[in-house]
Amino acid sequence: MSLGDTFKIIGFVVFCIAIVYYFGQCMYFQTAIIEGLENADKKPDAVAAKTEGGVGANAAQFSENIKAIAVKMQDELLIDKYKGDYEKVILETDALIDMLMLKTLLTIKPDTPLQSLQTLSVMKNSKDALNDVMKFVDKH
Repeated sequence: MSLGDTFKIIGFVVFCIAIVYYFGQCMYFQTAIIEGLENADKKPDAVAAKTEGGVGANAAQFSENIKAIAVKMQDELLIDKYKGDYEKVILETDALIDMLMLKTLLTIKPDTPLQSLQTLSVMKNSKDALNDVMKFVDKH
């Protein structure tokens, strides 16, 4: 596997994370639209009174929206049911990153060592993120 393949794999992982982020944002946007539709028949004075007091006045509602998104995602992921499978995916991904890190280290080019070291740093951050995900899955 060449350094180019390593970057393709890293690119694929980043792409997958971007897709998950995008869908998370879409769910939040959809929740905001639905929330707006539910509040559409309220009197304008009540809505104006609710927004008075600055950003902090809406913090409780914002917290409830975030909680609703988290509950929806928890229902979709079924962590309790698929915990073992999720742990296997995390461990295999961790092993893959270890192999990529070793390969990157062994293929450092003298003319561009900084690029390889930056790649190692990105992979180390990915491993740290995987550890956080594993801790989260283990809590359930």
